[in-house]
Amino acid sequence: MIDQIDMAVTRYVNGFARQWPAFDWLVLDVLQLPTVKLLPIVGCLVWLWFSGSENGRRRRMVLDATIGGFVALLVSRTVQNLSPHRPRPGLSPDFDFVQPVSGYVNDWSSFPSDTAALACALLAAIWLASRRLGLVALAWTVAVVCFPRLYGGFHYLSDLLAGGAIGAAATLLVAYRLPGGERLFGTVVDLSRRHRALFYTVAFFLAFQVATYFTDPRQVLSGALAEIGALRNPQ
Repeated sequence: MIDQIDMAVTRYVNGFARQWPAFDWLVLDVLQLPTVKLLPIVGCLVWLWFSGSENGRRRRMVLDATIGGFVALLVSRTVQNLSPHRPRPGLSPDFDFVQPVSGYVNDWSSFPSDTAALACALLAAIWLASRRLGLVALAWTVAVVCFPRLYGGFHYLSDLLAGGAIGAAATLLVAYRLPGGERLFGTVVDLSRRHRALFYTVAFFLAFQVATYFTDPRQVLSGALAEIGALRNPQ
């Protein structure tokens, strides 16, 4: 049933591919830029950290988003590695996918979407801190983060929903079930006051990595694993 829904949705969305070249360019070149895709969501977290009379609660949500995002990426990547490989829609032999962009960077399993997992982990914290800002972040996540993944043939609808559920669940568990969460938050706030320059320098680097989806560390790790595999299995 899920596969049928996935195929039907993908076929419908794919019917618009290459109909309007400017639209393809906007969705798959512009909206997928890191400064467009995730930076505005990270910006919402920065705003929450520095805003308002609910400063303490909002800052706790920023910490929960950071931890939840790491957990979501770890869980989604683990599920990808342990589950049966699911070809990306754009590479699936089940139907002729009209490719609106040229080629793929990789053929990782499409289930679940770790991009959606990270975005929804951040979104969940924003929603808990501010409903108005959460609605804006939700609209951005659906239209800018998730839709291009569906339109470009990177993920099926169920991949995105599963990734989103993993991300939201990760942040909610951190927010309400993390042992020693309040103590950890107090330590972070204390560090931000006692070592202000160092704290915000580290926070800047961390925010940059989140906004760029940890592209550099992921490339280094992938390259290192490839080299290790080549050493273990020489031709």
